[in-house]
Amino acid sequence: MIGLALAVLVVATSYAAVEWVRRLALRRGVLDVPVERSSHEVPTPRGGGIVIVVVTLLAGLLASCLATGRLPAPMAAWLVGGAAVALAGWVDDVRSLSTRARLVVQLAAAGLLLAVVGCWRALDLPPAGPLPLGWLGCVLALLWIVGMTNAYHFMDGIDGIAAGQAIVAGTGWVLIGRPAAD
Repeated sequence: MIGLALAVLVVATSYAAVEWVRRLALRRGVLDVPVERSSHEVPTPRGGGIVIVVVTLLAGLLASCLATGRLPAPMAAWLVGGAAVALAGWVDDVRSLSTRARLVVQLAAAGLLLAVVGCWRALDLPPAGPLPLGWLGCVLALLWIVGMTNAYHFMDGIDGIAAGQAIVAGTGWVLIGRPAAD
């Protein structure tokens, strides 16, 4: 029940705060002006994603602390890395950040998470069984996290698709991550 209440609070807070940021961006002229490669045809306010990230990170922090009474190291690494990537994205929205700088932040965030939670040790290949990865597991995990971060960044330029994907993925993770019933 607490999880459902937290989910409703996250959605409502995100919706209200994104609307506030959208209006602020319009007043201040923080707009994504369409170019030939854009998916939208009119200038679109920028910066709403930072609100969703902040609310999501705070909800993760709250849920973790409520569930365990403390902040486990994997959650702390996720929070710090997620905040760093979000901050870089926000700076990119407002001022423009070089691709190299964003990549450095993404690699550092992914590296921090992997240093705390570990890397892929093996790849299950039915019916052959597990294939040990050794150090390659860390490289693959790092590339996967950074690759998915950039895929999401690409989707963010397509109106509504990033939010829709976040809802679908988040719902899936909640369902998959739920403890099995006794």
